[in-house]
Amino acid sequence: EGDGAFLANFGHLFKPVTKKDWLFETRTDLFSHYKMNQDAQRVDAFQEQSRTGVLGRLLDTMEKKGMAVSPISINTLTVMLDGKPETGRLVDILPSNGARGFIFRRIFEETIIDLNS
Repeated sequence: EGDGAFLANFGHLFKPVTKKDWLFETRTDLFSHYKMNQDAQRVDAFQEQSRTGVLGRLLDTMEKKGMAVSPISINTLTVMLDGKPETGRLVDILPSNGARGFIFRRIFEETIIDLNS
């Protein structure tokens, strides 16, 4: 009594189904790792905003409210960051070993000193 359970990462269902009707009642392939991954990143069960991801839609809303956004992904572009195409927002993709270091050039030395004085 008073105990709870939390379940995660077990599939994306669009509505409650049973063992008898899941094949006919689901809109996705429940046993496909690729498809489950895509659905988890989209979080759009009824496909109301096709080809967008959950974080991309959040960024769209933030931009509409005047906030500056700049999404970053590690190693690859993910569906999760896709917003509405008309925003034209690009995603920065960084390698997993980090960004390249700053290459200091002597020609910038005077300018850098001026900026910091």
